[in-house]
Amino acid sequence: MLIHMGEYPLYDLNIRIADLNVFEEEVRRAEGGPLTWHAFRKGDQLLRVGNLAKGNLTIKDDVRLPLSDKGQQGFNIFFSARNGMWTQILRLRLVHHKWTRAYKVVREAGGKTQVLRQFVDDEFPKDANGEPDWR
Repeated sequence: MLIHMGEYPLYDLNIRIADLNVFEEEVRRAEGGPLTWHAFRKGDQLLRVGNLAKGNLTIKDDVRLPLSDKGQQGFNIFFSARNGMWTQILRLRLVHHKWTRAYKVVREAGGKTQVLRQFVDDEFPKDANGEPDWR
């Protein structure tokens, strides 16, 4: 599900969802050797959304995000539209038989990373400083 939360409509929105568990497995398979382009993009899903009006929501039911049997899952979601680019960092952890989540939406501007939105489930594991593990 995509929910538009910005001030302006989005034009020609495209999304790339990178499954970090698949990527890490491909890196292990390469055993320090070169990672091919195919291996680098193996866990990716590409979506062409088109235009999204301010405040609208759309549902893409052709997307399946597999959850790991390892109790943790990571996705980096890259958004690209005619009027901007941003990334959602999504981390899922299995805690007491329930998937918990932490995400932040960031944009690079002027060499700095700007956090646009962040959410962390109360049960999501955190470090000694109270921060989620974004790896």
